[in-house]
Amino acid sequence: MKRIHFIFYAFTALFLLGGCATKPQSDVDTPEYHFRAGMRAVDSGDYDAALNSFQRALDLDKKFIAAYAGFGLANAHLGNTKAAKKNIGKAVGKGGKDPDILAICARTWIVMRKDEKKWFKQATNILDKALKRDKKHEASLFYYGWLIYINMILVMQSPIFAVLLR
Repeated sequence: MKRIHFIFYAFTALFLLGGCATKPQSDVDTPEYHFRAGMRAVDSGDYDAALNSFQRALDLDKKFIAAYAGFGLANAHLGNTKAAKKNIGKAVGKGGKDPDILAICARTWIVMRKDEKKWFKQATNILDKALKRDKKHEASLFYYGWLIYINMILVMQSPIFAVLLR
């Protein structure tokens, strides 16, 4: 009889103590989820929401490097080139082996093309680094093509090119 009481009290204590424990985070409260939400916000043009999502990703994991790349991209769209360069510098420095992160950083330089003189060189260097890691990386190949296309249009619009066509 004492054994049954002991078992009953042990299970009761476990049940009560288990109810006092902190609740686990939800399945969607992860750095990856918030990073993807931030990238969706960037793609839809909601840059403030993107910054909030990237900040939440960093709050959950300070070493989540992709969030720094996302921060850089959102800041570039908002015209904050200083913050954008700082964040993509962190992303390239700490996540330089990940072609996905490098592709986002190159995309950031493409966005900053109106404000930065060396945007083309910076973007090509980053994309070359990404393609050295993975020669068939889809995003890097896409942004490389986009980079060359934009540069070609800018060259064709320059006054020097117009003189050459005459």
